[in-house]
Amino acid sequence: MDEPVSHLTLYERHLKPGAEWNVQLPGRAFVRVNHGAGSLLLSESSRVLAEAEVISGGHNCRCVIRASVLGGLQLDYFYVLPELLTGILSLLESHQLQQNSQTNRADVFPGNHPLAEEFATLARQARADDHLAARCAMVHLSVSHLRGAAPAPPPTYPTLNTADRIQALVRRIPAAEFQNISANKLAREGGCSVRHFSRLFKAQFGMTLLAKQIDLRLDRARLLLLETDAKIIDVSMDCGFQHSGLFTAMFKKHFGMTPSAWRKRRRRAVNFIR
Repeated sequence: MDEPVSHLTLYERHLKPGAEWNVQLPGRAFVRVNHGAGSLLLSESSRVLAEAEVISGGHNCRCVIRASVLGGLQLDYFYVLPELLTGILSLLESHQLQQNSQTNRADVFPGNHPLAEEFATLARQARADDHLAARCAMVHLSVSHLRGAAPAPPPTYPTLNTADRIQALVRRIPAAEFQNISANKLAREGGCSVRHFSRLFKAQFGMTLLAKQIDLRLDRARLLLLETDAKIIDVSMDCGFQHSGLFTAMFKKHFGMTPSAWRKRRRRAVNFIR
């Protein structure tokens, strides 16, 4: 079965008695036991699952959910890609959440836990076709959970050094704004030279500003390819690539296939799942 096509979308999974699901989703996954009984199998341990419990696992987490041989198992699940939340997260917040979503640990929450109760509510909203409310709840649930695993932001003081100012800057500005902003402007706002800003930015994110901007543009392109029927050349231009050939080459290098091949693969997944 192809992987689910879109983050922040509620999916259902039905396992026959004794069947297994090897959970491998592209982002931070949240799985709720809707009905039935089963077990969670991890590399180092296993445990019985109860109805209404929620499992949360990072992209690197490898776990298996097995239905009881006495009956099937019905699951609700969704996943979130922090890099696609650029409209509401700052660059630093997105970076921190991406790091936390890479964990290989799986957490299990009982049915009376606030996270599990919020999941139950958003599942009802999705089934009632209130998808906007459900998506908002998914963002709140996932970001709240991931922030709980994130280090507390450093304290700020009336007088900040350059590094503190740069960090405050990337925390304040939404990540989407960084797609076209210049290093000169950011350096001016941070009160330092372009060279010093570039050094601090790379130390914070492990890549240059240009490389990060390309990542953000490609993530936006991926979203447009999925959610619209726009031509490849129009997606390329909208995401800041002036030449469709360059866009295609960079997209293939980043995601392992051309934009058109990626769109066809994901559209096939949509038709298969739905």
